[in-house]
Parts: sequence; C-alpha cells; structure tokens
Amino acid sequence: MFEGKTCSHSRAFTNTCLGCGKKPQTPHDIKDLVCGYCSACRWEAEQEALAAQIEMDGEAACAWAADLLQREDFAVLDLETTSLSGAIVEIAVVDREGNTLFHSLVNPQVRITEEARAVHGISDNEVAQAPTLPEVWNAFMRALEGRQVIVTYNNEFDKGILESAARRSGLIRSQRTWHCLVRKYAKYVGDWSDYWHDYRWYPLPDL
Repeated sequence: MFEGKTCSHSRAFTNTCLGCGKKPQTPHDIKDLVCGYCSACRWEAEQEALAAQIEMDGEAACAWAADLLQREDFAVLDLETTSLSGAIVEIAVVDREGNTLFHSLVNPQVRITEEARAVHGISDNEVAQAPTLPEVWNAFMRALEGRQVIVTYNNEFDKGILESAARRSGLIRSQRTWHCLVRKYAKYVGDWSDYWHDYRWYPLPDL
C-alpha cells in the first residue's frame, strides 16, 4: 500500500495522518508518521490487505480443486520412505475416483528408521521380500501413462525422493506437471502465520 511512495519528515510536521486524521504531537509521533500514515493505520491497512489476500487464495484453491476434478489425466501419488531423506519403501497411485492404479511395497535395501516406522507402520520384515525400485519401475511408469498431472500431499518431499531415487538407479523418468496438495489445502484453510509469513500446513481430514 505504501510502496513506491516518496515521503519526508518535513511533511510530517504539517500533515495529519491520512487514515485517522491524527496530528503528530511529539517527536515520536512525527517519526511514526510514514508516508502520511501513522503506525496504527498502516497496521490496519496491512491487516485488511492480508484478509483480502487470504480470501482470494482460498477461492483460488477451491477453483484449482474444481478444475482438477474436471480432468481425467491426473493421478494422486503417495510414497513412504525409510526416513525423511531415505529410500522408498512403498508407492501408491490412485485415479480421480480413488481406484488403485499402482501399489507396491519396495525393498529399500537399507533399514527403516524407528521414526519412519512410527509414521507408516511398515517394518523391515515386510519389505525384505519385496521387489526393489528398479524391479517395479516399469509397472509404475505404465500406471502413469496418460497422466499428465501428478498430485502429492507434499510435493517437495515426494517429487524430490522419487527423482533422487530414479537418478541413483539410472531409471528413465517422464516429464509431468506436479501439484502440491499441502500448499493448496493450506490456502484453503487460510491460517496465516506472521512468524513464517506463509500459511500453516495441516493434515487432510479423515473422510
């Protein structure tokens, strides 16, 4: 609101606040009057602008979801791993109707951390006899044929893990558009964090 405007302290001696009409009474008031507005009015304007932005972002998130559901060329992907930066232990892909396009446990050939096991419940014994990522890769890619858009809950995590694993194994990857559901849902919820200067992330509700 105030960016791009020029202002000087000399104007503050004669000007009142353009928002509330308050006249500077003390040196602090004079210093506080920036570009014709006192700090209280600046804060109020910032809050109004933020509220408007939150509303627009929420509407945009709803519009994104509505547009996505009109498409038939997207799939929802979920991965489980040995750790936050570890190897893949499970891959699941579903279509718009929730039909399973692909699902497999994956032998990571390394141990699963206790922290990861507490999240997804997959044990080392369960994946010991599972195929490795290169062994399931072709079937996984076939399940994604015709799917131009991949939706994941945490795009940075899932895409990063998958592409890193594919590079390490020398697997061929196809180019697709990735959408991050956690960020869209955060905008839909609209819980702004002044500390992070972004929306707080929330898990999806159980249906």
